[in-house]
Amino acid sequence: MKKFGLIVFIYAVFLTACDFAVPIKEMVQSKQLIQRALEVKANKYASKELDEAKKHLLASHDKIDKKKDKAAKEEALKSIAASKKAIEKSLPPLANDELKKTKTMFDETTSLNAEKFSPEDYTKADELLKKSSEQIKAKEYWKSYLTSQKAALHVTIAKNNSLAKIPSLENDIKNLQDRANKLKTQKGADQFKPQLDSVDKTADDIRKTIKDKLLVVTVKGIADLKKLIDDIETKLALVDAKETIKRIKKEADELKTKRGEQFASD
Repeated sequence: MKKFGLIVFIYAVFLTACDFAVPIKEMVQSKQLIQRALEVKANKYASKELDEAKKHLLASHDKIDKKKDKAAKEEALKSIAASKKAIEKSLPPLANDELKKTKTMFDETTSLNAEKFSPEDYTKADELLKKSSEQIKAKEYWKSYLTSQKAALHVTIAKNNSLAKIPSLENDIKNLQDRANKLKTQKGADQFKPQLDSVDKTADDIRKTIKDKLLVVTVKGIADLKKLIDDIETKLALVDAKETIKRIKKEADELKTKRGEQFASD
């Protein structure tokens, strides 16, 4: 395209030294429309029309070399028409593909629990994706494309914020394992041996969900494991409390008996 720009400039200068009418306006418009076609990725979605536009613009230059100004203009106009077709053909799939791509990224952040870990950017991305979808329905394809790109920025931030939580989640898992191991040493823990012995395997399964970037599942797994350990801890504390009450009652009874014996001897 830089080559085209240089050629147009050279012919603009050349115009001042010639008697025939060089179609500068049409050639410049053709070049601008080809640039626009490239911007909307016509090389992907309308390569045939884009190639046609380039071919006619080069042909327009060739006609000028042969001092055929009318033919040069005709070729430039053909280039303009082909570029417009390329742009028109490219915009719908451009918008739809960008929206689809960003939605896929957004779904990944949902799995990363971004709704909780990065609520502001997650919500903003969701709003923009809905807006982009509505713009497509209204055939505002370029606006939709730009809106999807804005959404992608928020998706990326939400994703990074969520991934930053991984060390904390891993630490939570380790702390729960430590608590479980400590509970194993407490009196009465034998009755909860199957549950406590399963903690390490459960912790490994939860770590796998982190590796798979399923942090929504990770958070639930940690919550469930915490509840299990909390329940065991509460029950063991109750067992300990009952043992303590039993011991205190026994000591009280023994003291009462002892005092009774002393009173009787007196």
